[in-house]
Amino acid sequence: MGDAEPKTSRLVAIADAAGVTVEWLATGRGPQPQPQAARSSSIDAELNARIVEAVAAIYKECGAAISHRDLGRVTAGIYNEIIQAGLESAEERTGALRLAAGQLRRRLLTPGPAETKRLA
Repeated sequence: MGDAEPKTSRLVAIADAAGVTVEWLATGRGPQPQPQAARSSSIDAELNARIVEAVAAIYKECGAAISHRDLGRVTAGIYNEIIQAGLESAEERTGALRLAAGQLRRRLLTPGPAETKRLA
């Protein structure tokens, strides 16, 4: 029973999850890919600083308070979205930051269901 071969669809799913090719997973031949954590371990400090500045400024502009912890969470979320989009040039990242900042501003200025009920 231990000699059964996995289905191709299972190999593809495992390879995708591990960030490797199916060929490497099946044969072990060729260069061993780096784990995902190793590929994305360095942080673009300048991009991160610009995101922190933008988020803090938007909260201040909207008259909303944000704790340091939540500032870190919001900043990390925007940073991850930009990095996962595969944007490499400064111009692309700046454009993505402007877009994310606009979305954040709209979320802060648009009342949620609880606020709408209180206003009614």
